[in-house]
Amino acid sequence: MAKQEAIIPLTGTIGNLNFYKKDGEYRVRRKGGVNKNRILNDPKFARTRENMAQLGLVASDLKLFLESISKFRNRMSGKVKVNPLSKLFFKVAYLDGLSQRGDKKIAIGIKEPRGIAYFRGLPLTNHSVMQNLNVSLNVDRTTGIVSSEEFIPATQMVYPPSATHFEMQSAVVAVDFEGKEHKISYSEPLILPIDQNPLTLSFDQVTIPDPGGDPTYFVLLSLIYHQHDNGDLYQLNSENCMTLDILDAFNL
Repeated sequence: MAKQEAIIPLTGTIGNLNFYKKDGEYRVRRKGGVNKNRILNDPKFARTRENMAQLGLVASDLKLFLESISKFRNRMSGKVKVNPLSKLFFKVAYLDGLSQRGDKKIAIGIKEPRGIAYFRGLPLTNHSVMQNLNVSLNVDRTTGIVSSEEFIPATQMVYPPSATHFEMQSAVVAVDFEGKEHKISYSEPLILPIDQNPLTLSFDQVTIPDPGGDPTYFVLLSLIYHQHDNGDLYQLNSENCMTLDILDAFNL
């Protein structure tokens, strides 16, 4: 490794040489890395180009999905886990048995039984709605309505000691990955006390949205806790107080 002995020590890159400081000494080395033109044209980097193209396709579809649930993401204060979702999108894309490597499509992979099944019961936050709610839920795929059996919140929910109320909301998201379109339909949120009174949930204001094309449908359910104080409700923002699940996913 060459050392600099010039009057003015350098850092940075000039031509094919990289100047840097290490252990109090100024040094110089040949610039490393692979030339961009070689990556784009050399046959030896064909697989690298395929991976780059596939990454771009998956990133575009993931962005489309995240845009479709942006309202929920805002309510969750950034707690939606993007990295695991990105890995799942890659798994679904590789179920595309029609396209060439580097051009595998979510729009095709998600129409496979295994592809759509990956999303059913999928938590989008570190804590799951269904971990906090010990009750059976039903999804009517024809109407988009989510309903529950009768349950007692104080005994069939896992909730923080400071919580006095819980808020739940459902939504049906339709994403046309081929046409790059999405629409979402929300139910009215339910805000209810955590007590011993039995109740039944029904989120019946939602409708099945139609973005055109051949969409895939995701039924989302959120659960957020609140604290009642002096006549007002205050949302609790810790991680276990804000949960979001894909309750169901299907293709029509």
